[in-house]
Amino acid sequence: MSLLNATDIKFLEHIVGKDFATKWKGIKQKNSSKDVVTIANTGLFSSGKSMLFNALLDRTEKERFQVGAAPTTKKGDREKLNAQIEIIDTPGINANDADDDEAFRSLMEADIILAVHNIKTGMLDKCEYEWLKRIAGEMGKEEIKQRMAFVCTWIDESGTKEETEKKVAEIKRQLREILHTDIDFWEISSKRYYTAKEKQKAELEKASKVPQLKEYLVKKSEEYVVISEELRKKEVLALCRQTKKSLQNERNLIFTQISRKRENICKKYDYRKNTWAGILGNFKDYRMTVWEKLKKVREEDEEYAEFEKYIKNI
Repeated sequence: MSLLNATDIKFLEHIVGKDFATKWKGIKQKNSSKDVVTIANTGLFSSGKSMLFNALLDRTEKERFQVGAAPTTKKGDREKLNAQIEIIDTPGINANDADDDEAFRSLMEADIILAVHNIKTGMLDKCEYEWLKRIAGEMGKEEIKQRMAFVCTWIDESGTKEETEKKVAEIKRQLREILHTDIDFWEISSKRYYTAKEKQKAELEKASKVPQLKEYLVKKSEEYVVISEELRKKEVLALCRQTKKSLQNERNLIFTQISRKRENICKKYDYRKNTWAGILGNFKDYRMTVWEKLKKVREEDEEYAEFEKYIKNI
């Protein structure tokens, strides 16, 4: 599959923006590592992304990904879930622009995207809403289903059963509004999993839903491998169409700006041209009058002094 080179991508970034360049870089990265399926998480810095990935890796005592109340992940951090699956812990969104850019870059390299939300905060906020729209981009419904899943964390601390059900229903409604389709939805308690591991309670571990999520991700990755080549071709074609459309829009905008500038310049210099045309017309009239008077002087042999006086007067 022929992809844009580094020079073309740099040109795209200059003309139509950073997101397009990041998407093309991501596609190039994915096509260079066909034997590995990558799963990236995404969400606000307090969503529990890193804690969830530590649980999936079974690293509850000595955490692989740093966890903290403040933003800790500054760059997409990678780890093997198994021989065929690599997980990427991305920076939390809405902390600063640099973290958002790094998170977006990691997501564009990922095959499967796991959107993570702290259900204790209630429904998705504006930042999460716009971020998911940005990620989905030009994906079709089928691609969204194949490449995205959603996880609500801290499910054990979200309130009563009725309160939790109400929050979940509202989040699912928001997701349909953003993605125009339903995606796989999980309610997880990483904290419960950590406790289960510490106290060696198998039932509590199962109740956390972490083992089931890991099993689901492994199966989803295996399914993705089967369709990955075709899906990546569709992704490239979709991005080509999107890029072409944006370049055409940018070209039309530039042409419109040029046309307006040309019109303004023409108006400005038309006024000057008309002014000088008027002056030239008056000069021509004077010249003709003088010429006729000179001719008359010569023909009638009038005093030349009278003619000089006439010239001074005009």
